[in-house]
Amino acid sequence: MSKWSIADAKARFSELVLQVREGPQHVTKRGHEVAIVIAPADYERLKRSAEQGDDLHPMRAFLKATDTLRGGEDLGLTLPPRKRRKARPDPFGTDR
Repeated sequence: MSKWSIADAKARFSELVLQVREGPQHVTKRGHEVAIVIAPADYERLKRSAEQGDDLHPMRAFLKATDTLRGGEDLGLTLPPRKRRKARPDPFGTDR
C-alpha cells in the first residue's frame, strides 16, 4: 500500500514507516494528497541535489527529484487562477 488516509497513517504509523523501504508513502485527507513520507536516504539525496544546484534553480532540482519519486504520476494538483487587480488610479491625475 502506498496511499494512506490520515486516520490509517496515525493508527498504523509503524507500518507506514516500514513501508517507506518499498517507496514513497502518500498520505491523503479526504482524497487529497497532503504529505509524502520518504526514506532518509531519498531525503538526503534531494537535499544534496538542491544544494549542489544540479539545475539552474534548487527548486527545479527538488521538483525533478520528486517527480522521479512519484514515478511520473500526476497528482492532480492545479494552481488557482491569478486574481486580476484593478488598475491603480494615477495619483497625479495625468491619466486623462
